[in-house]
Order: sequence, then structure tokens, then C-alpha cells
Amino acid sequence: MSDGFDARFFIDRLERFPRLLRELVEGIGAEEARERGPEGQWSIVEIVAHLADEEHEDFPIRLRLIVEDPEAEWPKIDPEGWARDREYLKRDLREELARFESKRDEHLVWLRSIERDQDWGVGVTRAIGTMRAGDMLCAWCDHDVLHTRQITKRVHELVQRRATPYKTGYAGRW
Repeated sequence: MSDGFDARFFIDRLERFPRLLRELVEGIGAEEARERGPEGQWSIVEIVAHLADEEHEDFPIRLRLIVEDPEAEWPKIDPEGWARDREYLKRDLREELARFESKRDEHLVWLRSIERDQDWGVGVTRAIGTMRAGDMLCAWCDHDVLHTRQITKRVHELVQRRATPYKTGYAGRW
């Protein structure tokens, strides 16, 4: 802990997320995984591919640079461009999930190794402003939560569609 900051809470959340993600997408077929939301929002496979690429190229890389090489330039990222150019929609959901899980496991080993002794207040200044190690750790965790919400919405839409001719209204409002 640094200044009362409980890094373990966030690292534990990062550790639990792959299991939650796997449970959320369990039983969803390839075509259903490619269905976009009614307003063109990302499909489940696109979200999972995005999470895998972010795990490879964004949050853990930038956190490591903050704590180990603060003068280094951050690699450029383009999540929207990646989705289009890397053709996320054509990818296999199970393969993307495995790719995500593998990298997350690797990053958790590193996070556990620095968890207790890391000064989470150390930071760098970039075009987006000052980013401390703790900010990046918390944002990484929240990124998982935001995409959980997106996937849950796609699953909700799937449940509603599959329920026909029955209704789901008794469950409450979305």
C-alpha cells in the first residue's frame, strides 16, 4: 500500500476478470458472437479481440514503462483502427479469449512481483496529462469493467431475441 492505496484490490480484480469473461461468453455461438448491437456497437468477438490487443499493447506495457522506464515513449495505439484493420469481426471468439487469458496470466505474475513495494504515485507526463502508476492500474481494471458492461448488453440482447415468442419484461428494465 502507498498512501492508503490498496493495489491488491485492483490486481485481484484483474485476476478474476478472465474467469468472468469466460463465463459471460460460454455457450455463445460463432454467429451470435459476431452480431453487433442495434446501433452498430461492437460485437462480443470484437470486444474480446479488443481486450486481447489491449492486453498485448496498451495497459500493461504503459504501466511497465511508467515504473521501469519513465523517459521512454509510449507505443501508439488505435483501438478503433485495430478493430477495422485487424478484422476483429472475422476472428474466432475462443481463440481471442485464449489469447487474452494467456497475456493476462503473464502480466499478473509481474504485477504480483511489484504489488507490495511499488510506489503507485510515481508518474509520467504525456500529451494526455500526468499519469501515475496507480492511475494506470485503476484504469486497466476499470477498462475490464466497462467491457463487461458492453458484453452483458450484447448477451441481454441475445436473451431477448432468443426468448421470442416469450417476453423478458418481468426481469425488470435494462
